[in-house]
Amino acid sequence: MPDANLRSLDISGCGPSVRFASLTQALEELEANGVPFTDADIIHICWHPRGTLRRLGIARCQMTDYGAGRIASSLTGLRSLDVSGCQQLSDAAFMMFASLGETLRFLNVSSTKVSNDTVDRLRVSLPNCEIVH
Repeated sequence: MPDANLRSLDISGCGPSVRFASLTQALEELEANGVPFTDADIIHICWHPRGTLRRLGIARCQMTDYGAGRIASSLTGLRSLDVSGCQQLSDAAFMMFASLGETLRFLNVSSTKVSNDTVDRLRVSLPNCEIVH
């Protein structure tokens, strides 16, 4: 069982068998870059921290637009989001992240299929956010 005081967790590079069933404490940071998370895994991530997550790194995951929508609607206190290399996301999914404008300060969309026009619209929608493209 994880330490009850755990606030930051880095599981980058771990295999697809990572599960969050026993993760009930309020994480503030989760780095899971290179973990092939699907939308089902994203739903668990959004559910377990219950809004306390401030930093989420899920570069190169298998999330679709559905998972992006869950992040945008559930993790409203998110300050940093790395979705670089997430190849299944459409421009519409990236625009969902604009709803995090109150808190989001860093967004990495490099190595994705996002269009330059969408990045420009994100920069207008998120003026206080550093966007890496």
